Amino acid sequence: MGLETGSYISALVATNPVGATDPKSQGDDHLRFIKAKILETFPNITGAVTASHTELNLIASVNSLARFAAAGGTDTITVSYTNSVRLVDGVEFLVRAAGANTITNPVFDPIGVAATVTMTIASPCVVTHTAHGRYEAEPVVFTTSGALPTGLTAGTTYYIKSPTTNTYNVAETPGGTAIDTSGSQSGTHTATVGKHTLYKQGGAALVAGDIVGAGHEVTIRFRQNPARYELLDAGYLSSSGGTLAGVLNLKTGTLISISASLSGTTAALNLTSATGNGLHIAGTLTVSTVTLGSGMFRTVIFDGDAKLLHHATKLNLPGEANITAATNDRATFWSDGTTVYCIDYTKANGAPVLLPVASQAEMEAVSSNAVAVTPGTAVYHPGMAKAWCVVDVSGGTPTLTANYGVSSITDN
Repeated sequence: MGLETGSYISALVATNPVGATDPKSQGDDHLRFIKAKILETFPNITGAVTASHTELNLIASVNSLARFAAAGGTDTITVSYTNSVRLVDGVEFLVRAAGANTITNPVFDPIGVAATVTMTIASPCVVTHTAHGRYEAEPVVFTTSGALPTGLTAGTTYYIKSPTTNTYNVAETPGGTAIDTSGSQSGTHTATVGKHTLYKQGGAALVAGDIVGAGHEVTIRFRQNPARYELLDAGYLSSSGGTLAGVLNLKTGTLISISASLSGTTAALNLTSATGNGLHIAGTLTVSTVTLGSGMFRTVIFDGDAKLLHHATKLNLPGEANITAATNDRATFWSDGTTVYCIDYTKANGAPVLLPVASQAEMEAVSSNAVAVTPGTAVYHPGMAKAWCVVDVSGGTPTLTANYGVSSITDN
């Protein structure tokens, strides 16, 4: 029989070489082939692999992509094991929110296969759970076809204490006093892994509201002795606020181009559908309405001239006045769900968005181009008439029909 062909261990044929027919001179060829396939199959193994077969089997027996339960408002994150396994310290689970869920009281529920156990009536109670693979302080829940001994209640979460290969005690709290049992028991008892409290990295327990909203993706790592699950990244948000310790990089959106058919027209600008928090607006148009979801921020840079029309709710502008935008002007918009506000507007040339109102002295001096004229100040300009009137003399007696600064008129 000739040598096998292939690249990995799977190409090896267990019955080769055939002792009755294959020459001994091919023995070294077979040995070299085996060594080559081992190296090609495990190219990155450069040290001792100390994990047990049970720990290695964990890779195949745990579904590492977990998700929040389907119903909105749930408080449980679930991940299923295909069989009862011993979690290795440092195993990580990627958890992705499904639907529009809000996690209001976060717990992690690693569902394992129930195992039959026995327990003693003693002080403390000793649970025999063959090759259980559990850790100190790991939660466990018992069920029974009959009755548990006095001191234990079916469906209650207890915490493993003083585990050995095949036995452990249980306590009411992690690290608590081992429970004593008394009375009698009957039926078949089973044990499953209980729900874990989720912890922030470093040990502080998460509290109600710490994980909010849909679409979040976080990593959870299992730590042993004592057993607990920790969130590793900033995928959780605190309902009570807090301090962002690192840099938060907001996504830059794609360019919003105004079609030729809208150029120069009055139109609505939909910023909700933008693909990022910062974006450019290309094209020229008059914007009468901005659409923006509640709580959203968008920073816009205008790549062309545009005119923004003030509206109390659809586009609330600074000073409640229209703004003519020039190339490279910047604006930040925010919505409270009812009103879209322009909370900041910066002109590219550094000029103020709204000019200050001219004083009487500035109007009379005609000395500034950086102030605004209002109906109340225009009269102070030297070029403006200080008084005028329209007189009707058709009846022989002059009568004022319109006037400014004139209270009466007589015929002398």
